[in-house]
Amino acid sequence: MYESIEDLDFHSLPPGTEPGAVIVRLDKALASARRERIRVVRVIVGKGINSTDGPVVKPAVENHLRNLTEKGIIRGFEYDTLPSGRANEGALVVRL
Repeated sequence: MYESIEDLDFHSLPPGTEPGAVIVRLDKALASARRERIRVVRVIVGKGINSTDGPVVKPAVENHLRNLTEKGIIRGFEYDTLPSGRANEGALVVRL
């Protein structure tokens, strides 16, 4: 489906992980993928349905990716697609 893809899993982070720490890891992973000429990164964020205070990681990652898109650092992002063709709202596909 994609030319070259790398998975980055934030869904299994320990509870209470700060969004800022997630963003730092995301930026490092995207920079590494760019250096390795990986064109697409799947970022698994989960839907946040098990969080006691609601989603934290997903909105932080989406906002950050939106900013990176506006700055021209990434080409864009979208929800991943499930085999059924429906959007997988727990994973984002980032195009570098």
